[in-house]
Amino acid sequence: MPSFPKGLASRHGPDPSPSLDGGLTRRTALLGLGSLAALGSGALLTGCGGDAKAAQSSDVVRYQGWPQTVLFAELAQDLGYIPHVTLKHIGSTTSGPQDIQTVATGDAEIGHAFSGAVIKLVEAGIDIRGVSNYYGSDDETFVGVFVDKKSPITSPRDLIGKTVGMNTLGAHSEAFLYEFLSTSGLNAQEISDITFVPIPPSDLEISIIRGHLDAGVIDGIAQDVAMDHGTLRTLGRDVDLFGSFPAGQMVMRQEWIDDHPETAAELAQGVDRAIRWANDQPREAVVERFTRIVSERDRGEDPSPLKYWKSTGLPRGGVMESEDFPRWETWLRDNHILNGPPSPRRYFTNSLIHTTPSKEASS
Repeated sequence: MPSFPKGLASRHGPDPSPSLDGGLTRRTALLGLGSLAALGSGALLTGCGGDAKAAQSSDVVRYQGWPQTVLFAELAQDLGYIPHVTLKHIGSTTSGPQDIQTVATGDAEIGHAFSGAVIKLVEAGIDIRGVSNYYGSDDETFVGVFVDKKSPITSPRDLIGKTVGMNTLGAHSEAFLYEFLSTSGLNAQEISDITFVPIPPSDLEISIIRGHLDAGVIDGIAQDVAMDHGTLRTLGRDVDLFGSFPAGQMVMRQEWIDDHPETAAELAQGVDRAIRWANDQPREAVVERFTRIVSERDRGEDPSPLKYWKSTGLPRGGVMESEDFPRWETWLRDNHILNGPPSPRRYFTNSLIHTTPSKEASS
């Protein structure tokens, strides 16, 4: 097997893993997830987080972003939905799990990640909460597993002993693939015989058609480009497994929510309104707005990939439900993140969206 280069981002951000020479076993790949649980240590939550908290004005909200992507917080700001909140971009994140780690350490006020990553951090003892949905899957916007159009692979069981590439381990792609395989009848041992390989999304299609990978979990722009080329066929989609569903949340530290309730509520409500605005507008109007925002924010980005944007995947806007979290239970349990049933009410709160703003915040 060839080496796989490091590289760039889909909607979950770039994978920080090094290039791989030879196969990466699934067991080996998952060892890296232990660093996330290590955040449960109180020592990691001290240091710069405390100093940053003291230095921040109550209405300043620090966050990381993704290149060529408009977060709904950024859209809310552009639409005038968060007039008393000052968003402060502090750089680009490397992945959803990394993004919410900056919230856990106090280096940012908000972060965005896949629901399973939120659960892992809460189960590790970090007092964060999902306060709004951030992205979702539907018939237009989804995560899928793809194989070469000429591949003999026709069922999930055919993947045993094969290699499957994906942008980021420990996030949506891996969790979906694991649940897809499990639901199709594969047991944990059989799934462990499939090699999960982190690889930049821009390299997934070419690696599959050249035979370097047997399959790939692809979403976002890379998926659209591959479909335009007509080289791959779909083996399964997350939306076929679960229906339309919210897949990730914007999170805040509970301590920060308690200290800045009006700012937190205005931001959560603004994000909810921005999602609903995007749902109500013609697709072309949303793409035009996103393109203008990216073009004007002076981060050296090419806004042209935004033409592929299709939908929010969030028909309920920012409002979360308990059912949004247990769908990843098999993956979380088999990877020893959960020892028992998930406790959704520990992972999110709709209280900020449903809070009546103060007179000042609503003015």
